[in-house]
Amino acid sequence: MTIDWGKRESAGERAAGELARARAAAAAGLVGAIEAAAEAATGRVPLAERLSWPAKEAAARAILAGAATAADLGLIAAEAAVTGEVPGDLALRIVGRAEALRTIAARLAGLRRRTLAEIGAAATAAAAAGVLAAARDGIAAAAAPP
Repeated sequence: MTIDWGKRESAGERAAGELARARAAAAAGLVGAIEAAAEAATGRVPLAERLSWPAKEAAARAILAGAATAADLGLIAAEAAVTGEVPGDLALRIVGRAEALRTIAARLAGLRRRTLAEIGAAATAAAAAGVLAAARDGIAAAAAPP
């Protein structure tokens, strides 16, 4: 057996590596927890539908403001025809939901940024894990409907 003494790691280097891995794991856990909370807030919705939300919100707002184009009306009316809803009622629901989701997204973004800074400042692997554990309650609260 040959030992490569050039690749020997000091205790300090080993500790630094462990801390870096712990911070990375905590950051990944944070993002995963936020993703799960956001999905719980929106429900499992296909990507194609989620991508339509900004257009639907704009159309709904235009309808409610009395400034809708034919395209705006068509977008909301198409969904309302399938669900049996009144287009104006659907527009109100879309705007209300968009405002609630915007509030949730803002809370989650702030919590993510603050917690990532705390994870980055953690001096030990246990402290990084502790920051993530403490953030989990905040994530649940941030994702609650406003």
